[in-house]
Amino acid sequence: MLKNLNSLQTSYGFGNEKLFKFAGSLKSNKIRLEYKKYYKKIDLNNPWRTYFGGELFYNQVLDEKSATNINDTGVTNPSSLIYNVNVNV
Repeated sequence: MLKNLNSLQTSYGFGNEKLFKFAGSLKSNKIRLEYKKYYKKIDLNNPWRTYFGGELFYNQVLDEKSATNINDTGVTNPSSLIYNVNVNV
């Protein structure tokens, strides 16, 4: 198990079209896992300490984009295509 010189943190974040009204994104999920190995024990009189850490994360974004037909550049009402982009990092 984790000892008093180690720390493990997890976090989860999400978003949907109601939260991203102005950004145009449809959906987002993020999961984060962070591990820290401290070089000295916690001391309430001296909270400053150094650590070595590593972080893993997964980020997924579903975004709505639009493309205009390149042949319609001089047209007053160009045809466009709306499509979704799903990005996983």
